[in-house]
Amino acid sequence: MPETVRALRAEGRIVAVHHADNPFPPHYNNRPETLPAAAVADIYFVWSKRLAAKLKGAGINGHFLAFGWDPEVFPYQGSIAQGGWPGAVFIGNWDREREQFLDEVSVHVPLRIYGSAYWATRTKRSSLARRAWQGGELTMGGAAEVLRESAVSLNILRTQHQIDGEFDGVIMRHFEVPGAGGVLLSTRSGVATELFEPGRSGLYFSSVKECVDECHRLIADPQSRVRLSERAHALVAGEHTYVHRAREIADAMAALSNPLPVPAKTAK
Repeated sequence: MPETVRALRAEGRIVAVHHADNPFPPHYNNRPETLPAAAVADIYFVWSKRLAAKLKGAGINGHFLAFGWDPEVFPYQGSIAQGGWPGAVFIGNWDREREQFLDEVSVHVPLRIYGSAYWATRTKRSSLARRAWQGGELTMGGAAEVLRESAVSLNILRTQHQIDGEFDGVIMRHFEVPGAGGVLLSTRSGVATELFEPGRSGLYFSSVKECVDECHRLIADPQSRVRLSERAHALVAGEHTYVHRAREIADAMAALSNPLPVPAKTAK
């Protein structure tokens, strides 16, 4: 709440807020207190460079901070498995757009889906994604093992990751899949293509056809998958763990040598 941030700053503390969603309306994670709290914080971390710039335009000290890889949650499984699942896997929540996308992909690519029962209860009866659902969710080591044993892991960004009509930023899957030793094929987005070089440590699609074509190429070329997964894992382990993120937060806060003056309480 903004009054909490204001009270902390009144005691001489530097206050940083990390927001893992989109703080602007009409996004559903925007609440009445979201932007007022951002306005009185010394620094406001978000996962998108476009969002950070938009916050600055609103007079808020927005600062880009990526997610990262936690090796205790998604432990590294070693180089990709030989003789594992020769198809694509999607681990994540259901929504209508993902269902439609995966319905089209599964016509051409062997597909397995892990997630909540919404994949059975909210999908259309004729949905191919419903048939691909494996009957439950996966977390931690179980998810990491499946990510590593599958030929390709799909990362389908949602409309909430579109900033002014364009996909931007990175989410946890960008780091968890290579962290576990898997091969990630993701919706093309700004920042992701900066952190994970296309064709070297990252693979991307902007359409169902591009996704299907990349899946076919990866499934047919296991050596290419090994090379990409090893490069991506080395990058994540060397630069993108939460230890690295903690250092970024500490450095950004230390740079605030002259914090903003404590704002006066707004009269009701």
